[in-house]
Amino acid sequence: MFGRKLYNPLFNRLDCELVIPDTVEGFELNHHEMVETMKEYAGKARELMEEAKIKQSYYHDMKVSESDFKIGDVVKKKFYVLSNAFKGITSSLEPKFEAPLKIIGKLGSNIYVLSKLEKNEFYTAAHSSQLFHYYSREDVKVEIPEEIRIPLNTSGKKRGRPLQNPS
Repeated sequence: MFGRKLYNPLFNRLDCELVIPDTVEGFELNHHEMVETMKEYAGKARELMEEAKIKQSYYHDMKVSESDFKIGDVVKKKFYVLSNAFKGITSSLEPKFEAPLKIIGKLGSNIYVLSKLEKNEFYTAAHSSQLFHYYSREDVKVEIPEEIRIPLNTSGKKRGRPLQNPS
């Protein structure tokens, strides 16, 4: 087994020893003491878990920011390219961002519909973690279409497992 070994916290005490009582009454006395000790350990564990949760949420909140994009904002989208020797593509020389794009709709709490500045049609959808504000040197006029047509399947391929005919 990898990782930490699980130990009984009662064995960390110096005064702990394994005693097998002769009578049931002696076992009940030791049992109540052990239950109280275990409750103390469980309470301490809850306190430590709460402290760890607060600390983790602090560091998470430092890295993650709320999405503050609005419809009509001009953004740049993170561009992911893999190297491919056969095609002669080196990812380190490819552009890191695809810009400028405008937000023309919102699909969920963090999913935005993007289009190119010149066109008012669907280009792609992106999560807010892939988007960054685009600051252009000249003013950009953004037109938002009233109706957005989002294609259901842009690749033309059927997705998922093929249906099997019941025989």
